[in-house]
Amino acid sequence: MASKYDGLARIIIQNVGGRDNIISLPHCITRLRFQLRDEGKANTDVLKSTDGVVTVIQSGGQYQVVIGNQVGEVYDAVCEKAHLSGAETEEGEAKEMSLGARLLDLLSGTFQPILGYAGGRQLLSLYLQSRGCVGRHGARPGKLFLCGCAVKRRIR
Repeated sequence: MASKYDGLARIIIQNVGGRDNIISLPHCITRLRFQLRDEGKANTDVLKSTDGVVTVIQSGGQYQVVIGNQVGEVYDAVCEKAHLSGAETEEGEAKEMSLGARLLDLLSGTFQPILGYAGGRQLLSLYLQSRGCVGRHGARPGKLFLCGCAVKRRIR
């Protein structure tokens, strides 16, 4: 199936060193995160000057191609053109990471699933506080003021 990002996908694959140079390819919200066998085979300057590529970053053993909001569609096109299954790493090909990089990877992987919930809770709390819906009002103990109504609470 032809995609409007097929041309960009071919350019990206060619300039990261070809299909044989790619170990794995996960992506995040704006970036394709390649793990390459040899980063020296990648043509960073060509990729940076390519329309559709914002920039290229080499960090933490990853070769990151920043695409922007269309990264999901570009990712699908790259996987299709390079016959990749995506984020799967080939056995024995993973690069060794330093202790600090492994610790950061562990922490980010642990907390990433709950960040959305925590952020949503904070936004809801901020909204309710700005509307005056949450908090104690007055000096009467045992009363909670919630959305304009005093609610009596049991104090044990």
